Amino acid sequence: MDKIRKNALKGRNLLVTGGAGTGKSYAAKQLAMDLQDPVTGRVVALTATTGTAAYIIGGVTLHSFAAFKPSYDDWTAEEIYATISCNLDVHKRYNETDTLIVDEVSMLHAKLFIKLNDVFKLMRESDEPFGGMQVVFFADFFQLPPVVRGNVPRNEPLYMFETDEFNEIIDNIHVLTTIHRQTDSADINVLNKIRVGIIDKDVRSKISECIDRELSTELDIEPTRLFSKNAKVAKFNKERLDQLTTAEYNFYAIDTVTVYKNLEGNKELTDVDRYFAYKKRNDQLTAMFKDITMDEIISLKVGAHVVLLKNINVSAGLVNGSIGVVTAVVDDGKVPIVDFVCGCKNVRIEPFSNELEVRDTGKITRKQIPLKLAFALSIHKSQGMTLDYVETSLTASEIFTYGQVYVALSRIRNLDSLRLTGFSRNVQFADPRVLRFYKSILPNDPLLNAKK
Repeated sequence: MDKIRKNALKGRNLLVTGGAGTGKSYAAKQLAMDLQDPVTGRVVALTATTGTAAYIIGGVTLHSFAAFKPSYDDWTAEEIYATISCNLDVHKRYNETDTLIVDEVSMLHAKLFIKLNDVFKLMRESDEPFGGMQVVFFADFFQLPPVVRGNVPRNEPLYMFETDEFNEIIDNIHVLTTIHRQTDSADINVLNKIRVGIIDKDVRSKISECIDRELSTELDIEPTRLFSKNAKVAKFNKERLDQLTTAEYNFYAIDTVTVYKNLEGNKELTDVDRYFAYKKRNDQLTAMFKDITMDEIISLKVGAHVVLLKNINVSAGLVNGSIGVVTAVVDDGKVPIVDFVCGCKNVRIEPFSNELEVRDTGKITRKQIPLKLAFALSIHKSQGMTLDYVETSLTASEIFTYGQVYVALSRIRNLDSLRLTGFSRNVQFADPRVLRFYKSILPNDPLLNAKK
């Protein structure tokens, strides 16, 4: 971390990489605090490529910061610039931010990476990489890849490191190697091998132990099912909640939007201009609610399995990803009581306010209980979480892209807490393009050079 901080303070553009559980998200958050300087006025934007990842680090999505909409996917950089440059708030944000930190850039498509670089150059009127803004990226490219829609030519870049722009932009690459999530050396060895696509005798032996095993769980709680598709997650959670015969409680979020009115002093704006400027800000901020992990409505029953979405007491084990069971609902149905697998009992889960702010534009706040049904989660949503017990199927019918096997298995602290209902060696493990990239930056790594 010291080397990362030292190079970042020098203004260098960095890529920080490492396997699951090596502390990349923590490092991103810590670096943002280290670089933000109220004395010099240095402005740091902390972002991530997904809403879940942004929530974990306390930032906003990259799309929100850059004012990119999904509809811009097929637009040129010039077309995007022509649209967003008219927004004074966005223009100010681009030009007053000194450092952009982005977590989970493994899911950033190469085309979008190139487009962002071009738009930043236009917005900042500079031919320097990202218009002269310092960028620090965090990623493990062995985890989930960018989402691809439609048929994409095989020779078209998918990952940012396949582009010419990547080599022009990145000054230093730092690799985090110490795994904090798992402590068992045998488990770490197996996960490291699976990460790079090695399925040898040790891996097969460990996997065979997990097939259809009986899990002895705290509180007799069911393991969290991990599915690759959202439809299966929703169906399973609804079925399991409906099976409970206890009363159902609905928890409704309180959402607020605060629009900064710092255009009031601009005498060049008419009242109509101010109205539409205010409306544009309000619409932009309202759209950001989809990036908040806490749902607008949460339905729970006594006996429901839930996952905690917020660090409440790290030393006690009440962290983002902690699994528990609802034992009561008190205060006229407003506060659920949860027993957690970590040993914390009778924990009152009070609503808390999660805030996302866009500098010079405004902020949104959602006040809601930080819980989510956890009979099942998607592999995609689980990335970044640490789970207590997991059940999943890693077969060809369930796994459809690179990285899913590794992400699913690396969510848990100990592989003894994993039950597999199926496993196939024919599923996709490590993308050959990712392997080639890591071999180029770690040429002497024995696992990367091992025969697959």
